[in-house]
Amino acid sequence: MSLRDVSRAVKGDAGTKKVTRTVKIDVDIDIITRAIQLVRAGKARNPNDLVLEFRISLEQARYLFNTIAENEKSMLLPMLEASRKVEELWEDVVKHIY
Repeated sequence: MSLRDVSRAVKGDAGTKKVTRTVKIDVDIDIITRAIQLVRAGKARNPNDLVLEFRISLEQARYLFNTIAENEKSMLLPMLEASRKVEELWEDVVKHIY
């Protein structure tokens, strides 16, 4: 260990570096569309399911699954919020009817 490493460890900067890896995904568009359909249908619940279905590497499947899940989450949250508002309005209408 160098003095710089010791200094970082004492100051608390030793574990703050974030390592990012980029995976070049060379997957056919057909595989991507079928993977999206599987994730939406609930048939692919983790990257291993994509590996078994499409015979791609685990890194590619993990990247593909995480990307699809993140995109679906960004679409799903506004839909859930809208459905919650509709449910609240429905309950209000039901109260007024009775």
